[in-house]
Amino acid sequence: MTSPGAARSSTSSTDGRPSTGPGASGSYPSRSATIAAELTTGRRYEVGLTVPAFLPAPGTQDIVAPTVACVLVHTEVEGDRPTDHARAVLGEGRRIASSLGASLHAVAVIGADQEVPVGHTLIETLGRAGADRVLLVAAEKPAPILWSTIGAALVTACEQVQPSLALLASTAGGRDIAPRLAAHLG
Repeated sequence: MTSPGAARSSTSSTDGRPSTGPGASGSYPSRSATIAAELTTGRRYEVGLTVPAFLPAPGTQDIVAPTVACVLVHTEVEGDRPTDHARAVLGEGRRIASSLGASLHAVAVIGADQEVPVGHTLIETLGRAGADRVLLVAAEKPAPILWSTIGAALVTACEQVQPSLALLASTAGGRDIAPRLAAHLG
């Protein structure tokens, strides 16, 4: 199996090293074309994941895997169902958690006045979508999804679970919450 970069590099005939010049078509392949080629050939395109520097060199006997407590995913909900964006982030969180050997925690902020059956249905739905554990955090007014309405609830969940990675959907609420949560957690 070739590396993800093999789709955009060719081998020079003189010294055997990969060249970064234009391909057979005479032009450089675009980044999106390379990603599309990697996805269609069945190779995974890993974004932002690197091998930790403390792993031993290949071929050594003692392989020490990094320990990751958990990956936390904030799931936006509408009633008793996660939104489509939340399902997408939960799926990506499941992929990352599985590749790191971590557990996946889904946190959903619900209204303090919502009944238990809503929470029970939501727990079942998130569990079927890939979450290992589900945290339901009650907030007085969880809508609209902004730092001012659910920020304290998410900080409480993060302090309880202490995730190694927190994922949020790229929605208006997620873009409001993510940088503030990151700054708060350090």
